[in-house]
Amino acid sequence: MKHQIALVGGQILPIFLGVKEFEPDVVHLVVTKESGDKLSYLLHSLEGYRVKEYFCGAYDVSGITEICRGIIAGCTAEDGITFNLTGGTKLMLIAAQAVLIEHGLKGFYLNIGNMLTEIPSYTQRKLQYQTATNDFFKLSGHGIASFRVLDDYSAEDLEVAGAIQTYSGESKEYSLITAHFRENVKSMKKSGREVLANGICCEWSPGNLIITLKDGKIREFNSPLVKELFFFGGWWELLVGTAIVGWDATQEILMQIVLPFRADIKQPKNEIDILINRNNKLIFVECKSGIVSQADINKIKSVRDTFGGNASKSILVSQHQPKTTLMEKCKELGIGVFYLIGEDGKSVKTFEELIEDLRKLDGQLGI
Repeated sequence: MKHQIALVGGQILPIFLGVKEFEPDVVHLVVTKESGDKLSYLLHSLEGYRVKEYFCGAYDVSGITEICRGIIAGCTAEDGITFNLTGGTKLMLIAAQAVLIEHGLKGFYLNIGNMLTEIPSYTQRKLQYQTATNDFFKLSGHGIASFRVLDDYSAEDLEVAGAIQTYSGESKEYSLITAHFRENVKSMKKSGREVLANGICCEWSPGNLIITLKDGKIREFNSPLVKELFFFGGWWELLVGTAIVGWDATQEILMQIVLPFRADIKQPKNEIDILINRNNKLIFVECKSGIVSQADINKIKSVRDTFGGNASKSILVSQHQPKTTLMEKCKELGIGVFYLIGEDGKSVKTFEELIEDLRKLDGQLGI
């Protein structure tokens, strides 16, 4: 039988990856008392595996050594035993590695760049296992209620997204219309007609939106998701998502992810605009076509810390340059910032440069 002894500390993703990479028959978790609250999430993610738990003090070298020796003593000479030395405190690692050397066993350490270092040879190789997005969320005790991928959008949706971008830049009508509907946009009926105070008339039905001005000028948009794209700002998310697909190293892109509360799975808790999952790391993308606020920055940080942890980064992708104070705050919080239009209203960047920014973020990530 194959046995894997894993040190469990503050981060549980490396433990999950170690099990998935080597598929042991029995998993022995040496868990600090301080990290016990995360253990239930890890056990839920390892359903189907035979798992044994051993609790220890984070700095109790003799206790950790005794636990590891006891596990080995319970195995037969034919059993294979490996150590996952990635988690736990430094003293836990020292104690476990001493036992590993003492018994002539092998282990591994997962580090930056999705690399696995074999112990004691110190040879390195790429991890073969790729974590599914849903498993990332399970490790933080959450689930995904719904999401979209780019294939869910039609060619008409993409064409209308581009038309809305042009329309939003050519006139003030777009911001006036969206500001009018913003508070009640989620309760809008499937079809309707409304005349704004300034005389602008909006008439919509599934797949169609007609805007008529006081001077009789008409703008019409047609696509299956036109209401969502225009009134919810989905056009910007779609354009950003389409640009990110150009990053050929991307493993998985999910859009409009809805995360429910644990206590009530029917009640949405958070929404994530775009999520990039590649090489066992996550990049959260917040898309803003309009004004960026401090509340937006707080949300970006909260989502990253709650659902991604150390294996994640976040970036704000705004159509317009945010205020200097907000950009400074993003820098302090480790949030990337990208924008197309500068303070003077002129284009300063392209979506090709967004890919470069994402590559830089990805290079900063570790497991």
